[in-house]
Amino acid sequence: MSLSQQHADLVADFLARGGRIRKLGTPAPTFAEEVLRYLQEGRVDVRALVEPGKPVSTYIYKQRVITEKQLVAIANRRRARRRLLPFELTSGSTHS
Repeated sequence: MSLSQQHADLVADFLARGGRIRKLGTPAPTFAEEVLRYLQEGRVDVRALVEPGKPVSTYIYKQRVITEKQLVAIANRRRARRRLLPFELTSGSTHS
């Protein structure tokens, strides 16, 4: 039995037992500041690393410097557990 056939059988069994498959919609376009606020409101200890004269693009999380991409990945793991749409940074994600 091929791997794809095994997957098909597993899915069919899941559905036969009353399971439902629900597709999440498209990611919610957002700015890094909104992702940061979402995490902070969820009591995640994360903060922007502010460098005078430069836009914010790095953050402090668990005593490590992380990028905007890593910030979004952390937020999206939390959102996935809550079955919320993931975040997706808009181009030029930092704004004033």
